[in-house]
Amino acid sequence: MSITTIKNEKTLINPENILDPESGKFFKGKSIIIDKGRISKIIDKPEFRDGNTEICSHFNNIIDLPGLTLLPGLIDSHIHFALDGVSFKDSLNRWDEPDLMEKKIKEEISSYLECGIIAVRDGGDKAGIGLKAQKISRDNKVISPIVQSPGYALRKEGFYGSFLGEGITNFSKIKEKIRELADMGVSHIKVLESGIVSFKEYGKVGPVQFTLSEMEQIVEVSHKLGLKVMTHASSDEAVKISTLAGVDSVEHGYFLSEDTMELMVERGTYWIPTVVPMKKQTIMPWKENFSANQIEVIEKTYTLHLENIKRGFNTGVNLAIGTDSGANAVFHGKSIFYEMQLYEIAGLSKLEILKTATIQNARLMNLDEKIGSVKVGKFPYFIAVEGNPLDDLSCLEKPEKIIIPDSSKNR
Repeated sequence: MSITTIKNEKTLINPENILDPESGKFFKGKSIIIDKGRISKIIDKPEFRDGNTEICSHFNNIIDLPGLTLLPGLIDSHIHFALDGVSFKDSLNRWDEPDLMEKKIKEEISSYLECGIIAVRDGGDKAGIGLKAQKISRDNKVISPIVQSPGYALRKEGFYGSFLGEGITNFSKIKEKIRELADMGVSHIKVLESGIVSFKEYGKVGPVQFTLSEMEQIVEVSHKLGLKVMTHASSDEAVKISTLAGVDSVEHGYFLSEDTMELMVERGTYWIPTVVPMKKQTIMPWKENFSANQIEVIEKTYTLHLENIKRGFNTGVNLAIGTDSGANAVFHGKSIFYEMQLYEIAGLSKLEILKTATIQNARLMNLDEKIGSVKVGKFPYFIAVEGNPLDDLSCLEKPEKIIIPDSSKNR
């Protein structure tokens, strides 16, 4: 694997094939011209390898990718830079060591790029680690994917999520909280609307935090400030309240009813199921942490989740892909391929999965004018792989080449 950065110069990219998930088209014998930082043309591949120096002279840079398929880079729409997927306790202890935390953030950023992930949406944390990652990316401190962060999450005091944000005791000050986050430069707002799924009692989820009226106020204030709202909602009730309130996406969404799915379709609400955190607990060595009864509950829960992903897709729900990386056993970067495999087990086609991990996620993150497909006007955030992902997704697990713009202005 190698990473190539494209400076603001005229560049010709010559892959063997080009795959555009948005259109579903697979092109052979085509090249891409990058000019002024964007795709300017997609042309028939020029014959310049036989001494045709005239064509070469038109470009400052030529990237040859023989035998490789070029496609848009992948996007992970739910991650946590503040956690490492190995030890929750060690992750929290690291928060108090700024130099060590910055080093860890840069390692995680590299992990995403190495796995072909060119944009990530953070799920927030009380210490502002995700916001720090966003700043590192925008300041061009390292070669980085696009990073979006909500800062800290909004939650009620006494409910789930103490590591994600300070508890709100006076809801009348919610506007101030949201404006504070906006002033901090967040990309979106994160709200905790429920607790987490029980591993002991099937179907049990922690209680709802905000009423419909309160959620509506959060959404209204956020949208007026130009900020989308992502909501941790692990129960059908929490998803329904969030959807009725007008949130832009619901995260997790276990035990969804058909009525709620239809409501999500009606409102255009995105759903990020995050299956891999649940599935990972059922395999070794993490399986050893649970009793036989707990494993049965977990397996039953994620099996239903997979069925609902297919049902939701068939209903017309806007699916996106997020891994919840940083959660227990969910590692930064490589977990996206595992999540995509689970979508395939759920019954989605390879093309549908690719669309979800590229253009759908780009739309969710307001990045579809920049990334997510191979079209004139988009920024050159690409990966190149051996083989055709429409035949076998496994070629995405280890991309041969990652191509991104050099300038942080494109992030």
